[in-house]
Amino acid sequence: FEHVVLPRHFVRSEDATAPSSSDGGGGIRQSLTKTASVFTMSLEKTNDKYQRAEPGETERPTALYPIWDTPEEQLADFGIGVGLYFNSLKVLSIILAVAGLICIPAMKFYSGTEY
Repeated sequence: FEHVVLPRHFVRSEDATAPSSSDGGGGIRQSLTKTASVFTMSLEKTNDKYQRAEPGETERPTALYPIWDTPEEQLADFGIGVGLYFNSLKVLSIILAVAGLICIPAMKFYSGTEY
């Protein structure tokens, strides 16, 4: 179910501990075909940290995208709206944090006895 619904990326050769996308859920694949190993070597030469796998990919090992480790540039794989949402969420959280810091002196003044 998760191999079709949740977004996955291809596993690089240095990610030896990443789970496999085999149907049985059995673990890491024991062997790769020659085509898959050539494809993996070509992935290492790209600047992208992750390359998105198509839903239902079972030919090569895949893993779920990590929540905290996915760079903002990679969010464009899911469409422009996803990248814009997380970018605006980051900017608005910074603005809110700065506004909260600006309000600290006023909160201290109005909570004191001299008001």
